[in-house]
Amino acid sequence: MDAEQISEVSRLVAPPPRPQKNGEGSSGSSARPVEAPAAEDTVSLSTEGRRALEGGEPSGNGGAESTTREFDVTEQNQVILKIKEQSTNKVIKQIPSEDQLALRRAIQKGVESLGQNV
Repeated sequence: MDAEQISEVSRLVAPPPRPQKNGEGSSGSSARPVEAPAAEDTVSLSTEGRRALEGGEPSGNGGAESTTREFDVTEQNQVILKIKEQSTNKVIKQIPSEDQLALRRAIQKGVESLGQNV
């Protein structure tokens, strides 16, 4: 480095500090206010969401008079909710579904067999 480069560095000046607003900086945090989202932000709905929004799919308690809710507790203390059509007693929806229950049983069986092999 030559002397000219060193003197150029010494002439650099830091920018002046920002003026602080009332209460800003007193807590020592560097938090800045969050800006509101832009007006052009959009949300896209899935096909199911659009159908529900347009009224093609019942939501909430629509038709609650024609259905019954049944709670079952299995031997493994799992709670199962069944929503049945009142007139036919047919299961409309089950939470968790039969597929999920079968998967849970298969996983449990696999875990138990691993424990026996150890």
